Amino acid sequence: GLCRSSFYRQYGLYRKDLPLEMKVLHKGGDKLFVDYSGDKVRFYDREGRSWVEVEFFVASWGASSCCYCEASLSQSGKDWVSSHVRALEYFGRVPAAIVPDNLKSGVTKANFYEPDINPLYEKFARHYDTVILPARVRKPKDKPVVESNVLHLQRFIFGRFRDRTFYSLGELNEAIWETLELFNARPMQQYKQSRSERFECLDKPHAKALPEKRFAFTQVKTDVRVAPNYHIEFEKHYYSVPYEFVRKQVDVYQSGAVLEIYHGGEHVCRHKVE
Repeated sequence: GLCRSSFYRQYGLYRKDLPLEMKVLHKGGDKLFVDYSGDKVRFYDREGRSWVEVEFFVASWGASSCCYCEASLSQSGKDWVSSHVRALEYFGRVPAAIVPDNLKSGVTKANFYEPDINPLYEKFARHYDTVILPARVRKPKDKPVVESNVLHLQRFIFGRFRDRTFYSLGELNEAIWETLELFNARPMQQYKQSRSERFECLDKPHAKALPEKRFAFTQVKTDVRVAPNYHIEFEKHYYSVPYEFVRKQVDVYQSGAVLEIYHGGEHVCRHKVE
């Protein structure tokens, strides 16, 4: 007879259907992987006299493994895109593609071939001239770089904050960014270079420059049905559209005091926000 461990070892040698893996070599400036940590950080709200748990966002380049991280109040669309904007500004470069998970703030409908990207997230990608390539559902190996760096950052940052108390999100992020610089400057055991040094020689020369203007946040509402009186409702106000769009679906974008209405990707009309 065999003990359990010996049986599994021998059976492992006998199996013919062992999963095969291939190491992926990432091109410089090609992909930026983004994700939220499963573990959260927190700060103490003096006014509410309670602890507030917040999300931990991580972005990591594929070639250099250089990272950005921050705390955000939620995983809402605005917080999700805001973290992306600050990440790109931290690196000073834009990747050819961004690889997120399939959270609702980024992907409204997961699909292997044609996923539906959240309208605000898609508008952000167009502004920075990049594309969104969501990972497959329940396939963490599609983004192993950020998965491993989430774990490394948790150990490196959370451990240092174990005995510290923060009293605002801003104070917490200042401490995170200060520690992040130490993390990126630390030599990597495998390459004998730091993540910052690898970013300068691998990703930065091949990535795109930031646009002149920062992304302006837009409130988006899709699939708004035009009423028989050729008006739509947006934020408890009514706006008219050409009568030929009655009972059709339109998309509404608000940027500042301007409201833009589109149908099938074509501009329909513009209004001043009331």
